[in-house]
Amino acid sequence: MGLLDIFKRKNTITDVPFKTAFGDNLQFAPKQQFQIGQTIAGEYKVQDVFGGEGQSGMGVVYLVTAQDYPFPFILKTIQLEENNKLSFQRFTKEAEAWIRVGVHPNIVKALWVRNIEDLLYVAAEYVAPDSYNRNTLTQFIFSTEIPSQIILRWAAQFCYGMQHALERGLISHRDIKPDNLLIDNQGNLKITDFGLAQLPSGTNSLPKDKNCQLNYNFTLAGSILGTLPYMAPEQFVDSSSVDHKADIYAFGIILYQMVNRGVYPYHLDNQNQNQLEVYAQAHINNSVNTFNSPFKELIYGCLVKDSKNRISSYAEILHFLSSISKNEKSTLPKKPNVKDSSVEELYIKAQSYVSLKQPEKALEFINKYLEHNTEAYWAWTEKGRILYELERFQKSITATEQSILIFPENSHSWNNLGTVLKSINKINKAQMAFRNALKYDSQNIAAMMNYCQVLEQLGEDEKILELLLIAIEIAPNKKALIFNAGNHAASFIKKRKTNLALPLLLKITEFEKNNPVYWQNLAIIYQSSGKRLNARESLNKLLRLEPQNLFALFTLSQLYAEESMFEEAIDCCEKVISTGNELVKAVSFKSQLLMHKGEIEEAIYYLKGVLRKYQNTDALWFILADIQEKVGDIQGAYNSINKCHQIIKSSEKQTDIENIKMIELKIKQLQTRIEKNT
Repeated sequence: MGLLDIFKRKNTITDVPFKTAFGDNLQFAPKQQFQIGQTIAGEYKVQDVFGGEGQSGMGVVYLVTAQDYPFPFILKTIQLEENNKLSFQRFTKEAEAWIRVGVHPNIVKALWVRNIEDLLYVAAEYVAPDSYNRNTLTQFIFSTEIPSQIILRWAAQFCYGMQHALERGLISHRDIKPDNLLIDNQGNLKITDFGLAQLPSGTNSLPKDKNCQLNYNFTLAGSILGTLPYMAPEQFVDSSSVDHKADIYAFGIILYQMVNRGVYPYHLDNQNQNQLEVYAQAHINNSVNTFNSPFKELIYGCLVKDSKNRISSYAEILHFLSSISKNEKSTLPKKPNVKDSSVEELYIKAQSYVSLKQPEKALEFINKYLEHNTEAYWAWTEKGRILYELERFQKSITATEQSILIFPENSHSWNNLGTVLKSINKINKAQMAFRNALKYDSQNIAAMMNYCQVLEQLGEDEKILELLLIAIEIAPNKKALIFNAGNHAASFIKKRKTNLALPLLLKITEFEKNNPVYWQNLAIIYQSSGKRLNARESLNKLLRLEPQNLFALFTLSQLYAEESMFEEAIDCCEKVISTGNELVKAVSFKSQLLMHKGEIEEAIYYLKGVLRKYQNTDALWFILADIQEKVGDIQGAYNSINKCHQIIKSSEKQTDIENIKMIELKIKQLQTRIEKNT
């Protein structure tokens, strides 16, 4: 029987006696998940909710706070069929194994696994996302090109974390995938979910979807454990007997995706809707797709089919990484000097107090941590950020520079340094810091945005445009980036640099099509440069978003009039009039359009009709007088301008004295013409 034949057999699981310390009535994930603000078991207040049924093997994930804990943490549930006793036993066993791994800077700390009201939860450290709400490797792999320096950093940190886990008795993680490699807000990698992700057992094939979309996140349970796209060939035979070399294989696939912007290393049979068979075929028989990269030899070494001939240790991977870093003229982060759990928890508490917006308390714990671990560059970076929040800028600079001294290629530290220097107006030094941040991570969006602020002070608008175009291409869905880019575009327009504003707005509107401000600014640019058709297109897109936008209606009416499209122009005026706003301006423009169209009598008739309703509107009488004078009705014009004058004189509103003088002069001129004609 061939390996692939194994997966066509019916999956059978033997029921076993089920007695645990948690009791016999234990259930798995609740049918109805808790909402933000609710309390689990009267103790854990839900601050946020992640995941959910069908979104991940872990099921629902809650960010919670509790009175007995000085920092927020994660409560994880699992997606399992009810009364799946064998899966429960495996879950509790591996959760406890995760807890025994202990604390390490590159491992998410598991706190406990517990029965809460007959439901099973595992509590773990909360890894806060960055300013763009990213905290998993998945969010980086499939959205942006990752620079070599960052790949080296994350690969080394993965090895450091896994070495630590193996030293503490771990045999194999068995579910290494991008979703289980978290990236904290300082850009450090942390491994999570040691063997916890599972699916309902009892089937050898995953659910089929309508379009045969191969699922990258589902995890299979039963005799086969892992996530299909990242499973080593031997995992398809017996997942329970694999060792750490299966994790090395999975990491090889992740490395391939990191250097190829999410592309999968194997050709997949998209016609076969049984995903288990599809991935088994790929992992067991298919060759790795060709590619070029400094990481090529390492990746091939990780993806050897036979585990006996595969790269066999994380020390061997680190040796490869060291060689690559030398060729790339880069450096690897130092291996963390891991202290005991009580020391490492000081850092977790410091980060948690930052999340709770208690910087003084966070500073207290980060200082205690650094007393024990002076070479922890990540802690110096965190200390610099805390001191910045406390506006102790010089001390923040000192702490951040210490982090850079230990690990010079940390882009986050350089960005933080530039931010502090900018805040105390050391612009040239800030510029150098932001340049270094982008030197070590050319995709650091936060550094690009901060650098743009410095460049604005230096008047380097062309460089701002260059950076923003790159940033939007990298992260088009980042709202803060698009918002800031829109502000820079508006600034360019005010400076009359439409040559810079135009390409920026065009790039913005490729990805943000529902913000009327961007279409309005585009219309302004096109109108000022005489591109009427482009201006009209932009205004019509604006009106689809805001049908009663007065700027768009008036400007569009003007553009139509300039091209003698009077019906369309009048239609715009009537839409303004229907809003009840800017009535005088709209009526005035409509009457002038009627006159230009040759319908002079209709224009006068229209104005008189409006004045019957708004007879005390001085501006409309003035417009009527102007039209009457142009068509030779001097007496009518004289009567209308006199009415305008009477309204102004009797009004309590303050009127510009120059306007009154102009009206009185017009009365005299018309009176003179009448006298000459009699």
